[in-house]
Amino acid sequence: MLTTSFTLCAQSRLKLQVTGVKGALKDNVDIYLQKFREDDAIPGLSFHSELEREVRTALEALGYYHSEILIEASADQPHTITLHVNAGEPVRIDTADIQLLGDAANDEEFLALRQQQAPAVGKVLHQGQYDGFKQALRHLALRKGYFDARFTESRLEVAAELNKAFVHLHFDSGTRYKFGEVSFHGNQIETERLYSMLPFAPEDPYHVNKLGELNQTLAASGWFSSILVEGDVENINQYHLPIEVNFEPERRNIIETGIGYSTDIGPRLKLNWHKPWLNKAGHSLRSDMAISEIEQSVEAAYKLPLTTAATDFYQVQLGFRNRDNEDTASRESNLLLERYWLLSDEWYRTVSVRWLYEDFVQADQRDNISLIMPGVSYNRTRQKGGTMPYWANRL
Repeated sequence: MLTTSFTLCAQSRLKLQVTGVKGALKDNVDIYLQKFREDDAIPGLSFHSELEREVRTALEALGYYHSEILIEASADQPHTITLHVNAGEPVRIDTADIQLLGDAANDEEFLALRQQQAPAVGKVLHQGQYDGFKQALRHLALRKGYFDARFTESRLEVAAELNKAFVHLHFDSGTRYKFGEVSFHGNQIETERLYSMLPFAPEDPYHVNKLGELNQTLAASGWFSSILVEGDVENINQYHLPIEVNFEPERRNIIETGIGYSTDIGPRLKLNWHKPWLNKAGHSLRSDMAISEIEQSVEAAYKLPLTTAATDFYQVQLGFRNRDNEDTASRESNLLLERYWLLSDEWYRTVSVRWLYEDFVQADQRDNISLIMPGVSYNRTRQKGGTMPYWANRL
């Protein structure tokens, strides 16, 4: 026999012991009895009736309508109460009339949701799962643009004396909305380049994840300090939702300074200068400088977005480094040209060519090196969950 107990209130010293239930039934009974923990309850017939009522409610929520509850309180320990619970036979679903109407009737995600979560004939009635399924239908409809969705019938009937429940859910999604025209406001970058970053096109079926992708893509550009993407609900026309994007431009110059220390080069000063946008085409420049007694370096990178600015661009990097440590002195120059683009199968390809030149003096020896190094690389990142991913994979 399973027994659970807990003290309800330190002042009243009230202690409950529950026997006869386990698993989900036990957990739900415990939740319902927790309401008494802050009450200064005095044991008695009225309080016993209230305890019995809460236990029955907890069991009925999980489909058990024929519970028997015996409450026992000893004379020598009046603040210790034992509840002996027999849940009885459960109510099972006899009729599951679940209908998807409108465009959702042919939507794979709605069909999968019905398959996975809908109340099924023969299952024990669980009112929480019933309500959860209804809520899941509403949420999915909003995410996918079924803005006129509604329940044309929503009934849960329980014949406790027959141990049967009858579920009638008719969900009419209506017509799925599509993306309308996209308008940009407050942008300092040319509109054509912003259009190239859209993860959707007018006439595509609406999905809220696409708006999240657009927001992330625009934020990753570094061109803006504030981005607001929203639907223009006041100008919906023929099931088309216009999209408005409002911007605040990023500062034209961002300067960062820092002081560091490492055992190989000692104290070091750093200065980073970033220009997130140089012109309406969205070109950007970044330069980094580091100075220490042993080593001095400066690097600069110039980025040139192409037609699809988020995934296709050139980048040119130029760097110089001077190092003088004990009997070794070296000067290094490197030039790197890179081309990035996204392939049709969601793989990113990077093609590069680097020129490296170094001359050095070590003790009495002087020499130099000149190398040209071509390269190509591929990588792919996948994720599930939209803007709040729960799974990701990178190759």
